Amino acid sequence: MKKILLVDDDPVFQAVARKMIENCQLVDSIISSFRNGKEAIDHLKEVTSSPDDSLVLLDLNMPVMNGWEFLEELNKYPLLQRLKVVIVSSSPNAEDIKLSQSIEQVLDYVLKPMSMKYLSELFQKIGWKAVS
Repeated sequence: MKKILLVDDDPVFQAVARKMIENCQLVDSIISSFRNGKEAIDHLKEVTSSPDDSLVLLDLNMPVMNGWEFLEELNKYPLLQRLKVVIVSSSPNAEDIKLSQSIEQVLDYVLKPMSMKYLSELFQKIGWKAVS
């Protein structure tokens, strides 16, 4: 089962991203939404399945625990270090982009709004197949 975690405090982004992911028609996938990094970390610590089949779409600017704090927290748990993360941000800050490239779990840094084409290519890149 492929797991996609939407970690973003914007309910509109969550709804749009969920619809776009559903339109990609991935085989055996489940989408979960979290309003901040703490909610997502708490969920991940409780889940016993392999993080190898998980993808996190992560915003940077959130209350309680932001995206950078989330990534730092991941490093405290060896199993969670294998998660795949795509930062989805409204910030074109060059320092943020450069920092994200130095973090092993981060596959990409994409600016909002994310496109359907981008998502389809991302899923292909990580080897996730759509329903035929």
